[in-house]
Amino acid sequence: MLSMVVNGSEKDHNHSKHGSSEKKVKHSAHEHGVAEMNLALLGREVQIEISTPSFNLLGFEHEPNTADQKATLSRAEKAMKAPSTLFTFEGAKCAVEHVSIKSPFEQEGHGDEHKHEDEHKHKENKKAAHAHKSEDNKAEADESSHSEYMLIYHFECESSEENLKINASGLFSNFPNFSTIRTQWLSDKKQGSAKLTSKNSQLSIK
Repeated sequence: MLSMVVNGSEKDHNHSKHGSSEKKVKHSAHEHGVAEMNLALLGREVQIEISTPSFNLLGFEHEPNTADQKATLSRAEKAMKAPSTLFTFEGAKCAVEHVSIKSPFEQEGHGDEHKHEDEHKHKENKKAAHAHKSEDNKAEADESSHSEYMLIYHFECESSEENLKINASGLFSNFPNFSTIRTQWLSDKKQGSAKLTSKNSQLSIK
C-alpha cells in the first residue's frame, strides 16, 4: 500500500522528471554496486522497498550452482530477513511488522530433502551425458544473466516524528558490494531524495 503511495506521489509531483527517473531505475537494475530504495513514512508506519541487482547481495547474478554459491545464497537471505541488523532508527522506536523478500531464484528442495536428492541425481546423470557442452553453456549463461531482488520492510513506530533519522549502515556492512543506494522518501508533509553510501548511510526525514 505504501509503495503505491510513493509511486503515486512521484507521478503527481515529479511528472516532468518521471521519464528520466524511470530510465535511471532501469539502468541501475543492472549496475553493480547501485540499488534503488523507496521509503514512505505515513503516520506511524514506515515502509522501505529496495530494488537491487543480485550481485550486490550475493556476488553473482546467476542461479547458484555450486555448494559455495548455495551457501552464500542461504547466508545472504538470512541477513535480508533480519532488518534490525540492516536499519537503525533515531527519533522514534520502530518495530518490524512485515518482511517480504522477492528472490529471482527458486530454492529447489528447500525444506524437501527427498525431492532435492532425486533432482540432484537427475542433474548429475544429465551432466555426465553432456559434460563439455554443459560447461560451455553454463559459462556463457553466467556471464550474460542478470537478476535482481526486491526487499520490502514494513515497520510500525510508537510515534510519528518529524525529525526521524534512519541509518542503513547495516546494509553496507552486511553486503559490502553496495556502493550507492539511490533513495527517494515520502512523509505526510514532504518528500525528498538522497544518495546513501557506506560513509554517509544516514537518511534524515525533516
